[in-house]
Amino acid sequence: MSRLSLTIAILCCALSASVGAQTILFDANERVSVSSEKTLNAGQADLDVTCSITGADFHVDKAFVAKLPYKGGFSYRLAPGSHFLEVSAPGYYDLGIWVLLQEKTLYYVSFRPQRITGFLSIKVEPSDASIYADGSPVSGGLVELPTGAHTMAFRRFGYVEQRLPVVVMGRTTESISIALEKAPFRIGKFEPSRPVFNPRNAGASGRTSLDFSATSYGSARAEIRGPGGEVTATLDFPNIDTWNQSRAWNGLGSDGEPLPDGVYSVTLEATPAPAPDGSPSAEEPIILRTELRLDSNLVIRASGTVSALPGLAYMPDPLTQPAGTLAAEFSWFAPWGGLESSGIGLSAALSLGGIATLAVHAAAETGSPDGASDLAASVLATIFGDRTGIASGAAFVRGSFSSAASTAVPGARTAVEASLPLALRFGAFSAALSPGALVDLSAGGPEFLLLARAGFWLEGRSFRAGVSAELPFSFEGGAPDPTPPLHAALEGRLMLGSTPFVAAAYLGADFEPGAAPRLATGIGLGLLF
Repeated sequence: MSRLSLTIAILCCALSASVGAQTILFDANERVSVSSEKTLNAGQADLDVTCSITGADFHVDKAFVAKLPYKGGFSYRLAPGSHFLEVSAPGYYDLGIWVLLQEKTLYYVSFRPQRITGFLSIKVEPSDASIYADGSPVSGGLVELPTGAHTMAFRRFGYVEQRLPVVVMGRTTESISIALEKAPFRIGKFEPSRPVFNPRNAGASGRTSLDFSATSYGSARAEIRGPGGEVTATLDFPNIDTWNQSRAWNGLGSDGEPLPDGVYSVTLEATPAPAPDGSPSAEEPIILRTELRLDSNLVIRASGTVSALPGLAYMPDPLTQPAGTLAAEFSWFAPWGGLESSGIGLSAALSLGGIATLAVHAAAETGSPDGASDLAASVLATIFGDRTGIASGAAFVRGSFSSAASTAVPGARTAVEASLPLALRFGAFSAALSPGALVDLSAGGPEFLLLARAGFWLEGRSFRAGVSAELPFSFEGGAPDPTPPLHAALEGRLMLGSTPFVAAAYLGADFEPGAAPRLATGIGLGLLF
């Protein structure tokens, strides 16, 4: 089909002599707009042309000039007088406009061509099947689509999906009639979401889910047996009516206590739905098997990530989380009574192989008029110790940047540091020190400082509460000399039920000799997987 040329005639008799943008045309369909401003280019008119279509051809007086990018436009100079400007692109109607151009004037012309479309009249059985055009859902009945080739897909649970290539012609209507076939009963991808987990952990890390896919209606039961072959749990799927099925299991026995460590076998028996007359289905039940493992040494605890310090606000925890554990936190901090100087941050920490932690942090200091920001990245590698022992140690390296004159986020600075976090664990209580050094790269120039950190915390299955502090030391006079302020923070975080969410609260203080403590507060909401 030939493309329709849309032509708009404009007769411009006079333009304002003042410099400044002046709209001189909007067509009825808002397909073309023209505005102008005065220039100093005598004897010529200037054009700046844009088009909503990538790669559209631009013509002046029926002569090809250039292809128009989606952004940036095209600058072109013409002799004053009447000219016909036109754009064309495959699959779109040609769009043109007559303009009367004057010298010493820059014209801004914007084209928005109309897509050439056709229609599909669709009839599908069953009538409630979902219809997709090139992967996007569309409603049934009459569907308007751009001209060209498309792939139609028809889906409904209990039926075999059908795909159909179609070609849509401009301003025509094609008819499609589809009858979906009943799908045989099939089960696939039967596996636990966490093949290894510790039921003593809180939140999402203390449970798994048994997932499988289905093609048609039925029911199923999963039977979980312990290392000795005894049945420890059953999970029922009484009504399979969607493609994806899932049931959570918390690894607890009938007494509500965590089951022993070991490998647990899981058997799924899925039965197809009865025939329409109520008789048993002719298809056989399907049996699938998988395994999962309970491991009480796989301990995941709530841990902070602010300022790329995995642990407490001013003290990294030398023990990393189990491999693959991801903690993230959205936080807000503000000086006590000074909400206008707050800081908003986003941080995350990922355990690499259970022996190292990579942490990142970014924050915006909202009280700064020039939009100050904080950035930090760190790596912590456990050298010795685990959560079953008393002592642990790690190497910690962090690089950080802050453009704020007075930061609201704990630990924000411009520096490169290295330290050796060391901790002693007594049951649920831990005490830690972290001697180290840093190079301060703030506006005053590079300065080498020693850095002392300390922290104490109490942690359980679903919480961690502690206090941490840091104090740098300079070498003026040849001996280490404390460089106030002393930064300290009291904080707590709580895992919210069986969800992956973690709530956090902070109370910070800066101490300097002869001055009252400067207090700050903060809250956070995190995720722990």
